[in-house]
This record gives sequence, structure tokens and C-alpha cells, in this order.
Amino acid sequence: MLRWLLWFPKVWLHFQLSYLCGFPSILAIAILYAHYIGFAAFVPS
Repeated sequence: MLRWLLWFPKVWLHFQLSYLCGFPSILAIAILYAHYIGFAAFVPS
């Protein structure tokens, strides 16, 4: 039980750091893709 309690925060922190490092890249790619296609394509008429 103690081993799990020590393991969980380390893994959680690792995933949080991975998310924070990866999210700006994904957001930039999504914005560039939307710009390439045209933002109007994503707005329902």
C-alpha cells in the first residue's frame, strides 16, 4: 500500500508534465490546420 502511495504521485506528475509539454504543440497544429482549411469551414451556417 505504501509503495502504491509513493508511486501514484510520481506517475501523475509525469503525465501532467507530458500534457503541459504536448498541449501547446497540439494546439498550434490544430490552429495551423484550421487556418489552412479556412476558419469558415468550421463555422456552421
